[in-house]
Amino acid sequence: MALEAALFDFNGTMIFDSDLQVRAWKVFLGDRIGRDVTDDEFMAHVHGQNAEHSLRHFLGELDDAEVARLEEEKEVIARQMYLDDPASFHLVAGLPELLDALEARGVALNIGTAAAMGNVRFYFDHLDLGRWFDISRVALNDRSFPGKPAPDVYLHAAANVGAEVLRCAIFEDALAGFEAARRAGAAEIVGLTSSLGADELMAIPGVTRTIDDYTGAADLLGMFA
Repeated sequence: MALEAALFDFNGTMIFDSDLQVRAWKVFLGDRIGRDVTDDEFMAHVHGQNAEHSLRHFLGELDDAEVARLEEEKEVIARQMYLDDPASFHLVAGLPELLDALEARGVALNIGTAAAMGNVRFYFDHLDLGRWFDISRVALNDRSFPGKPAPDVYLHAAANVGAEVLRCAIFEDALAGFEAARRAGAAEIVGLTSSLGADELMAIPGVTRTIDDYTGAADLLGMFA
């Protein structure tokens, strides 16, 4: 069965920025909890999660206004880190070529991310994402539905481009994201080795294949033949 849409997580999947995100979160949280955040804590409660979950885990009960304010404070730190290191702030190798090829085949494209609109606009402004994606259709963290690992973000991402998630390939890198894709019922779940190794990824329920980056995309294009 030829697939009709490709849905992408963003951080760690379209850009390899895990190290930067770890640094930004650790700077932000360290100032508030008075200690370093461990790698295990980061993987369990930050990586792939929406900011609401992360902030409430580390900082306790917060109302929605406090969550929004603190999330933006953390993202200001991250965005400045991106701008301070422009050489590493780019799409993953081979991704522009893959997106061009998918678009030429009429494959619907969308993003399903735990990022909020402020960051999504920043990425669109600096990475020319409007070349392939409609920002108004991106499924993002607007707090109108549960975040990953709930399936809602990918159900919305598919529906927003008129696709059935059962005929979608989802590209992910985080445990919460893989579970969201599995629960959504994606036909293919492609794991990026930006945080976990290929063997670790293939042991995750639902993952059907792994890639290091998007170069040599002939095998990926075969899913949409």
